[in-house]
Formats: sequence, structure tokens, C-alpha cells
Amino acid sequence: MQQVTIKVTPHTSAQGQLLIPTGFCDSYVACTGIKTDNTRDEVDVFSDFGHQKAKVLTPADESSPVQIRYQFEPTGKSLPEQFFEQQTNRYTVASQGFAEEIKALNTEGNPAKQIFDLILKAKSVFDYGHADERFNDGHAQVPALCGTTKGSCVDINTYLIAASNSLGIPVQYVAGYWFHPERNFTPDMHCWLLFNVDNTVIPWDLAHHLKWGVSELSPSLNPAGGRRVPMSFGRGLNFEGPHGTVQISHFSEPVWLLPNGQTEDSILEISIQD
Repeated sequence: MQQVTIKVTPHTSAQGQLLIPTGFCDSYVACTGIKTDNTRDEVDVFSDFGHQKAKVLTPADESSPVQIRYQFEPTGKSLPEQFFEQQTNRYTVASQGFAEEIKALNTEGNPAKQIFDLILKAKSVFDYGHADERFNDGHAQVPALCGTTKGSCVDINTYLIAASNSLGIPVQYVAGYWFHPERNFTPDMHCWLLFNVDNTVIPWDLAHHLKWGVSELSPSLNPAGGRRVPMSFGRGLNFEGPHGTVQISHFSEPVWLLPNGQTEDSILEISIQD
């Protein structure tokens, strides 16, 4: 069993509430329980996607940290069919030009080969890094790329989801946490992709190949080693919060819900214990 603990620094504004993901079972590990400290109320909410659940937590003492403990255990269960249902939004749909570019690759063979061709294409247009703006900012659909672009795991996987959808290849975006092999903490979230090929799940994390210099490309959950846990799946999730609808493009870290209807990122300490 693994326990992931998230310590949330108190918000400066009174009456703030936390929206947190509930974790899920991804055929590798399953979230089997959530416990919280310093909360007086917990309300379950669902996204408009229908399959992803969250909780709204109300701190008991607004001047003290909230602590969330997730328990994960290995599992060999198959993913439900609806897991690969894809949302249609600006994070998942390729622009006409991008879709035409992907189809012009003339990828042939079985879906696994098509996926590998898309991985090679993404590798050719991304250098790993965090840019000031995401390549799809300001676009209603995921655009094509010219030359080489700096991108993080979020950018790279956004590109690959749109490319896969344009070819009709089932894929899902997973947001969670990854822990370096030599550390029991992580500063922030990570994301990766799960593809469905003839009811077989194929994991890809191209971002870690690029970031950690793993030159041999192959489908793997942890190409750079380490441990990871899934917190949510899907892009552009909408939740009905206590002060209105909240949209979260990728959902791993707790988000503050403020009385004025605004949201703010939380300051976190994230650790794992086996």
C-alpha cells in the first residue's frame, strides 16, 4: 500500500473551500480511501463529464493547514469502457489544419504502430520545458506546430490527445503525481496518457522520455523509474461548486474555491510513503 499525503497551506481569505480530486482505479493502482484532517464538512460533486468525482472540503480551522491522505493499492482490474469516452473541447479537438497534418502522415499498420508514429511526431516538435504561454493558449482548438516548441507534460499530452482523436484512436489523459526514484516528495502534478488498443491499455509518457533523457522510446508507465498515482482523468472538467461552475483544465492538485466565485491554486506539500 502507498499513502500520498497532501498538506494544504491555509488561505488568506476566510470562508475558502477546497475542491479536491478523489483518485480512481486505472488498472495499475486504485485509490482505496481518503482521509482528511482539519475539515468539518465534505460534499461529493461530479463533473459534467459524468465519470470523474471530486470533493468540496470546508476547513474546520481556517488558520491551520488541511491535510489529505490518499491510500493506493496495486490492482489488475480492467478499465471501464466509459473511461475512454472523450470530451469535446479546446483541449481535445485538433484544428482542421492539425488534423489534416496528422492524417497526411499516412500512418499504417495496427493502432499500436499508429500511436508510435504520433509519439515520433510529437517528439519532433517539442523540447521539454515550461514556457510562459502554452502553445494552445488563445485557440478554440489544438493547433498544428511549426518548428520546435517548448512544452511540459501538459502541452505534449494535449498535442497527442488531439492527434489521436483525429485518427479515432481511443486515449485518455490522466493527471496525478510522480515521485522521483530517490525522493518521497514532489513539487507539483504530472500527467500521462493511456491508450486503448483492442481492449489492451498502452501507457505512454513521452514527456518523461524528453525530460529525463530516456532515448529509447517505448510504451511504459514509468520510463524514468519512480512511482506515480492517478488523481483524475479527462481534460477541461466542469464541476458545480458552492459558488457556481468551476472549470479545471487538468485536475490533480486541490483548488481553492472563494466566496466571490473565483478559484486560486493552493500551496502544497506532497509526499508518498510505502
